[in-house]
Amino acid sequence: MKTPIDLQTNFLKTSATTAALAGAHPPALFAAESYGGNKIPFGLQLYSVRDECAKDLVGTVTAVAKMGYKGVEFAGYHGRDAKTLRKLLDDVGLKCCGTHLAWTRCSATTWRRPSSSTRPSGNPFLIVASLSGQYTKTRQGWEEAADQYAAKWPTELKPHGMRTGYHNHSIEFKPIDGALPWDIFFNRAKKEVVIQFDTGQWHGGGRRSRWCS
Repeated sequence: MKTPIDLQTNFLKTSATTAALAGAHPPALFAAESYGGNKIPFGLQLYSVRDECAKDLVGTVTAVAKMGYKGVEFAGYHGRDAKTLRKLLDDVGLKCCGTHLAWTRCSATTWRRPSSSTRPSGNPFLIVASLSGQYTKTRQGWEEAADQYAAKWPTELKPHGMRTGYHNHSIEFKPIDGALPWDIFFNRAKKEVVIQFDTGQWHGGGRRSRWCS
């Protein structure tokens, strides 16, 4: 098992991402006062240490907590159910600040009845990690994807106290038909859709959007 310092060093070397959840009303778990201080707490996206999680989820999450993080965003549950994950987080003093969800798992059932597999420990966010290739090759594809966000997903999640969102990669900042996919998508999706802005991927795209100026 790697030490907290080993994990932190590996994370800094292999990940250029700093993911931020941006919404009109940030959830209480990100409120500084809920931690008894005046600083915004940091959460770690566990995708950054996915290999370690696959080998030893308990040890890795424990090490993350010892580093000083206050929450984690899951990227796979490694065979654990919601009750087990809740106990793990409670034991180490972490909160679940979201989960990455594959686009292929985005069915009507997922949004209407968020199950234990998508909502560990009071998870407030279901963040789609990326779009399938069929949606990213044309402007029409980006519009179709945004329409799915604009249609029922935010409405169906609201009764469960949850929101859906989207995590960008560099492709969103490479123009299609004279427009950035980032702008096409978020101008069309509902305002309730959370923007999980990956600054490393944005920088890799080599462009600025008016959303980010």
